[in-house]
Amino acid sequence: MDVRETKTIITKHAFWFLVTALLFGSLAALSLHLSQQANSISLIWYANAASGVAFAIAAKRFWPAMITALIISNFAVDSLFSTPIAVSASFIPGNLVEALLIGYLIHRWFRNDPSQVPIQTTLERLAVLFIAPALIGASLGAVAATAQFQTPYGSAWFSWAVSSLFGNITIIPLGLEILRKHLREDKVRLTDSTHLAIATVFLVLALLAFSFMPYPFVYAASCLLAVALLTHKAELSIIVVPFSIGLVALVAFGYHEPAYADFDLAESLFYLPMAIIVAMALLLSSVLRAHNSAIRQLEVNSSRFRSLYERTPVPLHSMDIDNNLIVVSDGWLDLLGYDRKDVVGKRSLDFFTAESAEYAVNQVFPEFKKHGIVKNVPYRMIRKDGTIIHVEVSSIWEYDQQNRPFRTLAAIRDVTNETLLSDQLARDRDLIQVTLDSIADGVITTDIRGKITYMNPVAEHLLGIKHQAAAGKNFDDVVEIFNEVTSEPYHDLINSSLRQRRKRELSEFAAIRDRQHRVRSIQTTIAPIINQKGLLHGAVMIFQDVTEFRANVQHMQYLAQTDTLTRLPNRLKLLDQLADACKRAAQGRYHCALLYMDLDNFKAINDSLGHSVGDELLNVIAARLRSNIRTGDTVARLGGDEFVILLGATSERRVIDNVCRKIIREVNRPIQLHNHVLEASVSIGITLCPEDSEDAETLLRQAESAMYVAKKQVRNGFHYFSEAIAAEIRSKFDAEQKIRYAIQNQLFTLHYQPIVQASDQAVVAYEALCRWQPEAALDLTTTEIIQIAEDSRLIIPLGYQLLELACATIHSLPKVFADGNVRLTFNVSAIQLNETDFVDNLLKILDDYDVKPDQFIFELTETALMVNPTESLATLQRLQDLGAEAAIDDFGTGYSSLSYLANLPASMIKIDKSFTSAESLTVQSNIEMVKAIVSIANTMNLQVVAEGVESQAQAEHLAELGCTLLQGFHCGRPTSL
Repeated sequence: MDVRETKTIITKHAFWFLVTALLFGSLAALSLHLSQQANSISLIWYANAASGVAFAIAAKRFWPAMITALIISNFAVDSLFSTPIAVSASFIPGNLVEALLIGYLIHRWFRNDPSQVPIQTTLERLAVLFIAPALIGASLGAVAATAQFQTPYGSAWFSWAVSSLFGNITIIPLGLEILRKHLREDKVRLTDSTHLAIATVFLVLALLAFSFMPYPFVYAASCLLAVALLTHKAELSIIVVPFSIGLVALVAFGYHEPAYADFDLAESLFYLPMAIIVAMALLLSSVLRAHNSAIRQLEVNSSRFRSLYERTPVPLHSMDIDNNLIVVSDGWLDLLGYDRKDVVGKRSLDFFTAESAEYAVNQVFPEFKKHGIVKNVPYRMIRKDGTIIHVEVSSIWEYDQQNRPFRTLAAIRDVTNETLLSDQLARDRDLIQVTLDSIADGVITTDIRGKITYMNPVAEHLLGIKHQAAAGKNFDDVVEIFNEVTSEPYHDLINSSLRQRRKRELSEFAAIRDRQHRVRSIQTTIAPIINQKGLLHGAVMIFQDVTEFRANVQHMQYLAQTDTLTRLPNRLKLLDQLADACKRAAQGRYHCALLYMDLDNFKAINDSLGHSVGDELLNVIAARLRSNIRTGDTVARLGGDEFVILLGATSERRVIDNVCRKIIREVNRPIQLHNHVLEASVSIGITLCPEDSEDAETLLRQAESAMYVAKKQVRNGFHYFSEAIAAEIRSKFDAEQKIRYAIQNQLFTLHYQPIVQASDQAVVAYEALCRWQPEAALDLTTTEIIQIAEDSRLIIPLGYQLLELACATIHSLPKVFADGNVRLTFNVSAIQLNETDFVDNLLKILDDYDVKPDQFIFELTETALMVNPTESLATLQRLQDLGAEAAIDDFGTGYSSLSYLANLPASMIKIDKSFTSAESLTVQSNIEMVKAIVSIANTMNLQVVAEGVESQAQAEHLAELGCTLLQGFHCGRPTSL
């Protein structure tokens, strides 16, 4: 701090010291002088209020100097009037506290803009400011008076309170006016000369009233109220000071003698009413001033708003309730080309086209009046030069105090360029859209970040998701592409194409999985989108659905692997017979052995002499095996050079060893084929039931494992399954666990294959076929899963879960199933059929989905029916009574009797595809079998379904044989509905 700053601070402290000393000293001396006159009735104290105002105006850092000045002045004035120092000191606390409290309250409440404070709050604060310091100061001063003069405390307190209250009401209003001007720091005059003259006249009249008029209080009140009404607050505040001092002087010098001057506490009967009169006048003046200030501010704001509204460059207009324009902005005039005088007062609709005006009156205005707001309403407006522009209008209503709308405020946005450009883009987009919608390929485009921007209808169909749902999402989050053979996913296809700026073609095994987890084989190309300037805009994927083509290829491969060569039972039939043997073995009254065989040198023969010779060799081997098994035993070919023999009713190793040696001898016998003498050998794996297992699949795996041991160890010999090969059992357990997991997590689903009329291909039913989602990780066939589920009794919860899916499908497709012309066939396991509560559980599920029993046909195999014939018959009869029908599946492959079938409440039989396949129909015995089954069905009034129909020629042949209903890939592949 330099010397100059130090001098400035000292100067300011001295200034406020002197101000406080002069104010307190002069007013204190005046009050004491008047109070000592012969006719004085009370001491009226102005000094504390004046000092308090000084405290409020000064900064708080000057208060210590001002307090010192007040104390010194207090002693100085008292010494002039011969007041003892002790007495003078006793009154200092009351004076000081009162002055500081006044300064603090003013500093806290009245240094801010009064227009920001409600008038009621202002009046309440004024009342506290007038009264509270006086009462608190009186409390301290009365103690001093009582101590020094033995005056009763109540009398002393009341006299001090009246004295300070009247002084506060006299001095504080003027102090507030001075503070207000001090805070504004402008050159606005505190008062107006005319108003001050008027106030002075009424001041003189009020004082004369006390000298010459009766009832002077009435005249004084009238004069003060007149000043409050006719002038500003400042004038009233100014004249209150001379009025108060003059009134005290009139009484002190005897010019006015109150009628009750001789009463005790006469000051209360004289000065309190006067204080009330002055306070009322001041409060009235404050209210009027606040009111006038609000009106002036409102007028200023209104003018400012109107000016701002008119000068804004944004198109704005305001209308009255009759839709006449009140105000328009310069932006509005510039947009439409009018002058303000040509617009204001006219209807807003005069500037709209006829169509827009009609739209506004009939549709927009009713909604606008109802809701009070509209946003971005499209209109067409007419410029002064006649051109039409496109605009969007947003508007709100303004409401008066009675909540009635009286005008609108509207903003207008010119969208002409956007509209014209949008129309042109729409025409171009429509042309492109028609092109993309017409092609048979799926098309997906992305932006440079790999987020989807477009999908055509083919892509939506193949992916099972609409463009609206996919737009903006990452390509990999919507499109799941993987290798159908290895199941390996393709990652980052779009981004890699964008980075490398080159086209990508995926392998022939590419596939997609849609949102319903259906897999579709595809052929696809992915390429970047680059404009003529070489800028990258995104990427495009074009793909075709080749599912049917690839499935046909796979199906042909499957047919090539079936045993059409040797006419031996295939794997499925072997497993059925083995399962039956296992069930009998599980009942403790049956033993069997499974022999798994593989030719040791077949590959060499096949490679050296050709496949035709190899096929003939397999036929010879098959014939020798067939001719050397016992009645009741089964020989089957699993594929290639693998054969299986099921030896029934034995588990004695002696018997089995003899059979194996006999088979080896027969296979080893030379074979004459096309001038070639061939010698073959065989390796055999053996497993026993029930000793090794009671599960068909497990037995087959065990026997195969044992065969590989034999092939490796002995060649042209045999080997029994042992604990050394027990790892195969764990494989079975793993499969069961996966099935259990899939059931618990609802990973099984249903596909539906149609059953059609042979005459016109009309669909009469759909067969529900078990499928599962990839997450189940089940590397098994449907038949294998069902078999494992049956063996582990998981078929019960699985069956009910699939039944719920079937009911949900019927419920969701009322147009397909509701009329009763199309039914759903559902396969029921023998285990589930023979559950005591099967029908009750079934009915509950049907009821949950509001499905009727007559919408179902329940399929059961002959084998399943023969597990518990009596119970099966009773359950089927109950289902028939409820309206459901039954069908016998795989008819002709079981062992049921015609007498039993005649009593079954069935309406349909399904001929197994082992009789109806295209190859089987080339054999006359199979044709005769089909005719016989059709004849039996006609006799029993049953519908006949031929399964496994793969071609038109096959369908026509079966129709000629009497099959009225057909099912197979030719009629329709299993799929979701």
